[in-house]
Amino acid sequence: MMLNSKKNIWLKIFVFLNLFFIPKLVLAYVSLVPSSPLGSAASSGNLQGFLKTLYQWGVGVAVALAILFIIFGGIEYMTTDSVYKKDEGKKRITAAVSGLLIVLASWLILNQINPRIFNNDLGLDGSKIDSADPLNTNTADLTKTGNTNNTGDGTSAGTGNVAELTKAGTSFPNQSWNDYALQQVSNSGLLNLSPSDASNYFPNGVTAQGYVSLLASIASRESGFNPNDSMLDVNNTNSVGLLSLSYTDSEAKAAGYSEQDLKDPYKNIEIGVKILKRTIKNGNVISGKNSSGNWTGATAYWSTLR
Repeated sequence: MMLNSKKNIWLKIFVFLNLFFIPKLVLAYVSLVPSSPLGSAASSGNLQGFLKTLYQWGVGVAVALAILFIIFGGIEYMTTDSVYKKDEGKKRITAAVSGLLIVLASWLILNQINPRIFNNDLGLDGSKIDSADPLNTNTADLTKTGNTNNTGDGTSAGTGNVAELTKAGTSFPNQSWNDYALQQVSNSGLLNLSPSDASNYFPNGVTAQGYVSLLASIASRESGFNPNDSMLDVNNTNSVGLLSLSYTDSEAKAAGYSEQDLKDPYKNIEIGVKILKRTIKNGNVISGKNSSGNWTGATAYWSTLR
């Protein structure tokens, strides 16, 4: 009898805590769930956003229902003297807690499979992910593949190969990006290099503006000039920004830049220029293969140059 009494006391404490604290946790969770309805995500044609929102709202509904059952079961347990009703109340609470544990388990399992499921990019953009060529890079850099032809404002970008776009004088859609890129190229030492295939990109000679056009052409194919573009690389890290760079790149690490920093177009261009210089210097070519048949030069980093 004494044991049952202690169990009842602990159950009442548990119900009391649920009544006062768990609803606050639910409200906190709801504040984190996107406010846009599922229909908005679906109508935008963004599969990633739709699936993410669907999961988040599903979890929210499951948690809310579990809390309601816990509260209902607690009230049923505490407001009746009937043994049957008390037992029914305990069953409701047990079932609700089990449901919460299942929801938590689903989150843990999905997060273990791919943490990016709970980020803004699920890696479902259909882009091809290529392996980096370790023989031609002096860091654990990863080959990047362009994954969009949209500029983000509804205009088209990235048609044609990079060499053609460069010779056509492609530029960044923002003049300040062009000016900053020109400044970075001029100060980088790129003009002191003599890649063997320079004429394929700069038929009128190597100039700082020519390299700006090359960078803009890469950005056109990689991100569609979208500073917030993001895709998954072969090391399960995001490649982001105009030139699809990773914070794990040696140049980004040296600058102390995070993934979010690389979504800043100016910081992205800064690091992109450094990577372009390093890869061209290593391979003495912008786009080509070495004697072993491996991609070298800037192509070892950006596969859009192939």
